[in-house]
Amino acid sequence: MSRSGDLHETSGERLLLAHGVDPALARICLSHARWDRMEVSLEELLVALADKLWKGVRVPELEKLVIDVAARHRGVDSWDLYVELDSIFESVAADGDARLTRSAASKGPAV
Repeated sequence: MSRSGDLHETSGERLLLAHGVDPALARICLSHARWDRMEVSLEELLVALADKLWKGVRVPELEKLVIDVAARHRGVDSWDLYVELDSIFESVAADGDARLTRSAASKGPAV
């Protein structure tokens, strides 16, 4: 967690498994970053989207996938759901820089 990279994903999954967390839940450590290379559930897609939006990043391919899968689950048209969610995605992403700044400040100096 002290350096950039993706080692925290596999380490996080191993840590959760070692503490008895259900494998389907622990797998989110991997799938939130690999949603485009793994078969993932709607819940995993939502975690991936939340991770990106929290950082202020909009990923159109991920957003479209989330909307398409959620629309199928709800039995509604994807476009109607897009109209509902796009402004919510934008409002969450808009505060990403401030959240990242606060997060970096709370960590203190790098060791």
